Amino acid sequence: MERWPTQEELERIGAILEEQLSPEKAVVLYSQNQRFFVVADGVKISENQWDIFASPIEFRSHFRG
Repeated sequence: MERWPTQEELERIGAILEEQLSPEKAVVLYSQNQRFFVVADGVKISENQWDIFASPIEFRSHFRG
């Protein structure tokens, strides 16, 4: 399955967001035979050694005063 949106999809999403999207700013996720679009200006990917069920929201709450 293609992970990039078609030109037609980019135009439709761009019209909703009221801006022209470049193809590298959008990715398609598939789940249960449905397509979902993720549009981002930037992405940060990092690795950790947390348990698979550890919540990053709960973890970060320990640093709040």
